[in-house]
Parts: sequence; structure tokens; C-alpha cells
Amino acid sequence: MTTDLSARDRGILEFERLRWNHLGNKDTAALMLFGLTWAAYSQVLQTIVRRPEAEGYDAGHVRRLRRLNEDRRRSRSARRVGYVTY
Repeated sequence: MTTDLSARDRGILEFERLRWNHLGNKDTAALMLFGLTWAAYSQVLQTIVRRPEAEGYDAGHVRRLRRLNEDRRRSRSARRVGYVTY
């Protein structure tokens, strides 16, 4: 299977398959493995998941990540519906 994803991009997708008991452990591992803070890691992951090459690499996993991201976005939007500023 040939893709245009870099080794780091593929590594990040594989890293996302792992299950973590505590988010802090995942934060630390992302920093140690990829040299990325949690915020930077999340942004890089979202960029990777949006690429068509990522779906070519692992369609089911990438679609799942896209779906989770969309669910989170909808949840944030729903909370803002009643938000009022003064």
C-alpha cells in the first residue's frame, strides 16, 4: 500500500490506536515520541485526518477519528447556543 504520508504521520495515526488509562500519560508520550505538546499534537492529528492520503492508509480508523472530531465539534456548538455575552 503506497501513500504520501510521512513516517511521522503514519506513526501518529498508529499512536491514536493505542488505549490510555490516563490522558496525562498520552500527553507525555506524545511529547516524548513526536516532540509535540498536546495542543500541537491535536492540531497535527486533525491536519493528517483531513488528508485523503490518510484515508488511503487506514480508511476505517481515519473515518472513526473524523467522526469523533465532528461529534466534539457539534457538542461544542450545542453548548454555545445558549451563550450570551454582556
